[in-house]
Amino acid sequence: MVADPKYCANEKFLFGVDDSIKKLELNMQQDRDSLLNDIEKLLGTVPCEKETIFGMDIGHSRILKLGVFKSCGTIHCGLDPYLSIELCSQNKILVNMFLSEVDSIPFLAARYIENSAIGSTISSRLYDGSVLLNWHKDTDEKRIKKVMESIIDGYMIVYKKLALENFKKPLYKLNANELNDLKSILDFDIQIGCNWSSPNQKTIDCFEFTRLLDGKI
Repeated sequence: MVADPKYCANEKFLFGVDDSIKKLELNMQQDRDSLLNDIEKLLGTVPCEKETIFGMDIGHSRILKLGVFKSCGTIHCGLDPYLSIELCSQNKILVNMFLSEVDSIPFLAARYIENSAIGSTISSRLYDGSVLLNWHKDTDEKRIKKVMESIIDGYMIVYKKLALENFKKPLYKLNANELNDLKSILDFDIQIGCNWSSPNQKTIDCFEFTRLLDGKI
């Protein structure tokens, strides 16, 4: 097997899924309802009021952990708190309603995750930072996966700090027990599925959307 040119085995363990979780191949360039219906068909029964986890190959044999929520037939956007990332038309990106760039996402995600910490000491500290990712149905699949990778990079910034703080060694040197302990401190969580445009929905770009929020249109 060819070595991953970017992520080590420990990093892939943290953002991936184990063999008990189904891996899906999805067409991401479709409207919200069609995509989520595909997910449900491939997974079988998706329970209500619970995050359903699956894996997806994003290239270089990287299986990414993703989740969706369902509530009695309706897909939820996710649970608060979360960092919201929207891929709009015209290759624009909103991060918590502010225009941003792909290259900024790792640092914005890391800052958000670090700010989600609960606990006053290193030994008692837990993190509750989820990322909610949505995209317009015409967004190029390569761009979607690039943003997913940028979110991974944000998590890894935090994981590397936590490895040094809690185990006094770099992330790539952690053993299996230490990696599981790290997961219990910060669970990798990307949720998808609330704001894809439906077939009859008017397309609105990110600049228009921010003006709309400001009451300027």
